[in-house]
Amino acid sequence: MQPVGTYSPDAVVVAWGPILFSGFAKGSFVKLSKPDVAQTNSTQGADGHVARVVRRSAPLRKVEVTLLQTSETNTLLRAQAEADRLTGTVLWPFTIKDLSGSTLYSSPQAWIAERPEGEFAQEATNRPWMFEGLWSESEGGNAQTV
Repeated sequence: MQPVGTYSPDAVVVAWGPILFSGFAKGSFVKLSKPDVAQTNSTQGADGHVARVVRRSAPLRKVEVTLLQTSETNTLLRAQAEADRLTGTVLWPFTIKDLSGSTLYSSPQAWIAERPEGEFAQEATNRPWMFEGLWSESEGGNAQTV
């Protein structure tokens, strides 16, 4: 019998400095982009010789966190975005942790790269916040039961 993995979206914790996110959007609510540059880059010379470059430093990546427009986290993030615009000093550690598994993404310093657009509609809308930072990751599975 194959083990069953369990994932619980309400067990995903997102924290940026003192802000613990809540009020996530329906559907995809946290998305970590690919690094801006490849971990390795190879080239082949005219005679077939291959050279490979390996980047060992943490890659610059973007994280998009999508909140419902009614989330109080939007208010906290707007204040931080405005403070950063005025001072250029708002850099906080960022952590994304799946408590129902072992996946962990973290950045010692991350910042708001883009604020969401304002939107009002007949239904509640989402507010996607874009962050940037140098990320380390530990991809893991989810708790398994028999």
